[in-house]
Amino acid sequence: MTDPTASAPSAHGITDYSDLHYAEQGPIARITLNRPEVRNALSMRLSDELTHALERVRDSGTIKVLVIRGAGGTFCAGDDITEMPRWGTANAVMRRVHGYQHMPTCLRSWTRSRWPSWTGSPWVEAWRSPWRPTS
Repeated sequence: MTDPTASAPSAHGITDYSDLHYAEQGPIARITLNRPEVRNALSMRLSDELTHALERVRDSGTIKVLVIRGAGGTFCAGDDITEMPRWGTANAVMRRVHGYQHMPTCLRSWTRSRWPSWTGSPWVEAWRSPWRPTS
């Protein structure tokens, strides 16, 4: 594993990963959501850690492949609704939504910096593939 404090300045002061695993091996980065006991539901902590990890990938000059998976039998069940009372005011909820919007922005920035525009996005092409997993 590599140092989680490298780069990625905007993810709410993350200094260590507790709810995900991040590993780099050559040009491949692997992110594993690691809350299988709740089907990898996105807690506020896991959301911050995932944002941090995606920023690390975006800022890397060497990562060419990104694999995101969930520990256990589920990729991700969505938000951890047990934390809803902690989300706060409507303004705080909107900040959370903006944080979620930042995740795909990181992925788009990363893919655009790695692939010429004429090749299309590898993220989008994999999703459009008729061989994509359905479960």
